[in-house]
Formats: sequence, C-alpha cells, structure tokens
Amino acid sequence: SKEYDVPVFLFPGKLNVIAIEARNAWEQNGLDRGIIAELAYTQSGTTKFVDTDETWKVSTTAPDGWTAVTFDDSAWAPPFVIGKTGIPPWGNVVFNTDAEWLWTYDPNVPADQKPQEETIYLRKGFYMDPAGGASGTRPMCR
Repeated sequence: SKEYDVPVFLFPGKLNVIAIEARNAWEQNGLDRGIIAELAYTQSGTTKFVDTDETWKVSTTAPDGWTAVTFDDSAWAPPFVIGKTGIPPWGNVVFNTDAEWLWTYDPNVPADQKPQEETIYLRKGFYMDPAGGASGTRPMCR
C-alpha cells in the first residue's frame, strides 16, 4: 500500500485525471493480481472519495502522453471488476468501502492461464461539481 499527496482542481469544470501504472510480477492460482485505489479529499469539512470502479479505463499499452490530462482515453476498455475492498485474499487495504479491485480480465483462474509478469495502465477523469463532489460529467456553468 502506498500513499501520495496529489493536487486536485476544485474549480467546477476543470478536468482532473488519475493515471496509474500497475504491475504484477508473479503468477499463482486464483486472485494474484489487481489494483485498488482511492483519492480522499476534504470539501467543507466532509471527506469524499474518488475510488477505483467500473468507470475507470484500462489498457495493456501506454502510448506517449497517457498520463496527460489532455490524453484521449476514449478507446481504452472498461476494467474487469474483481470485487470490493475486503475480499480475500487482500482484505481491507483502503479506507473507503466503495473502492473496487480492478484488472483487465478476471484473474481468478489457474496460474498457467495468465502471464507471469504483466503491466496495465488505468485512468480516471473527473470534475468537481459546485457542491464539491467528484463526477465524470463536466458541470454546466451558471
């Protein structure tokens, strides 16, 4: 588990992007790979989250500029959702119980049916709405 401080544009209409490179370095039977993440932020005294879930985008390749806010990830696939935080074998590794384990496919198969070493790339774009919530939809200016 790693923790990072990241800047977030709180101004409604300003796009934020989370870009993650996830690596698996071995193979075993069952659930041996997955990525789970959450961005926690405080708005008006309330902690809110942007979690890994089905709205993220995944790819097995990393084109130039894939971490840039302006990168077009519309051709990237939706992730395979393995399950919510707390599932075995990982247990609770993030604070928010809405975060989900993701990968590009269902890794709950025998070891000989998946690569030993694998890297995937994930992205999530979001906007802050006027109430301080994170949304995948750009808010309308008033």
